[in-house]
Formats: sequence, structure tokens, C-alpha cells
Amino acid sequence: MEIAIVHSRLNGKGGTQRQTLETAQALLRRGHRVCLYTFGSRRDKGFQELFEGVDVVSLPDYDAKAHRRTIKGLGALNFFIYNSRENRAARVLAQLIHDKTDIIQACDQLAFRVAAYYKKL
Repeated sequence: MEIAIVHSRLNGKGGTQRQTLETAQALLRRGHRVCLYTFGSRRDKGFQELFEGVDVVSLPDYDAKAHRRTIKGLGALNFFIYNSRENRAARVLAQLIHDKTDIIQACDQLAFRVAAYYKKL
């Protein structure tokens, strides 16, 4: 079975990052084809041993800090600007998911948007 696991950022050590990578390893051991899709991946900052054998597709030009920048004086409007930037990145990542994928596992809030955009495609 072709399985896509979507997590917004695999660029550090945290609980969801570990769970995502361990799930990928468990599925690989069972003979499934697994590919991780993420906005940003830093193997050197995360769980290097859990990346072994897992295909990772990430956005090449995604800058998380740029997406979090705010514009002074806009207040609540910054939320909508930030949200639209994330939505654009989610659409791009959804287009990168292999079209023969059987299952998409979304691991966080932003990953749910990626799965929804993939379904629309």
C-alpha cells in the first residue's frame, strides 16, 4: 500500500515528530511504501536514526520564519495574511503527493489542509 504521512515541520525534536517518524518506520517494516511530506525537514536537528529508509518530500523554498512575520499596525489582519501564506504552501505540498497514494495520514492542523487540497485535486 502507498501511504503518505503529512507533517508540517520535521525540523526538530518533539513528540509529534517522533511519533510521525516511528509510525513511518513501523509501516515500512510491514512492507508498505511510505513517503513523508513536510514543509521543512532538518535531519540534523531531529531524530536522524528514524529517518533511515524513509522518503521525505519537502518544499524547497519554504521559510517558516517568513511565514510567521507580522506587519506592524495591522493587528488582527496579520492572522489572515499568515493563514493565506500557509494555505498557499499547503496547496503546493498537496500537488507533490504521489497520485497513486492509497492513504494520507495528517499529523497536525496544517497537514489536514494539505490532505483536503489533495482530495480536491
